[in-house]
Amino acid sequence: MIQVNGVETLGDRAVADVVIAAVETFLKRGVQNIERKANEVRMSLIAKLEKQDPNADYDSINLPGTSVKQALVELGPTFHLLEPKHVIVEICRGRSPVHEGRSMEALPGKILVYPDVIDVTNMSAHGLSAREVTFHEMFHVCGETQHDGVIRYNHVGIRAVTE
Repeated sequence: MIQVNGVETLGDRAVADVVIAAVETFLKRGVQNIERKANEVRMSLIAKLEKQDPNADYDSINLPGTSVKQALVELGPTFHLLEPKHVIVEICRGRSPVHEGRSMEALPGKILVYPDVIDVTNMSAHGLSAREVTFHEMFHVCGETQHDGVIRYNHVGIRAVTE
């Protein structure tokens, strides 16, 4: 069910191993279980945020200028996940041609991984572990593309998989 392409170096293999383990964890927990948990976490966070000033900064993340109002927009739609038939992990050379700073991107059934953006020593990129970024991308692999925001997938999605 999981296929890996493009591994050329030991660094690629190390990154691929972390991504594969995260994909396996996601799938073992069960896509429908993760969907249910994500919606529980989403509703809990919405209830908390609705009590705050919508123009205030959303203080649970280090993204200056991200308002409570923006967080509520991202959290609005219910999560709907579909079980993937397969997941291809594609190790890519260089950087994303679409989003230069991204360490990973998702397409239907595929995670594109850019090891050049990942700190292989501690397997992290932009303050998230490669494991957490993989969880974020797995939501997209499972058809969840309503918003491509950090609040929806990083603060709800990752919690839904790890709690």
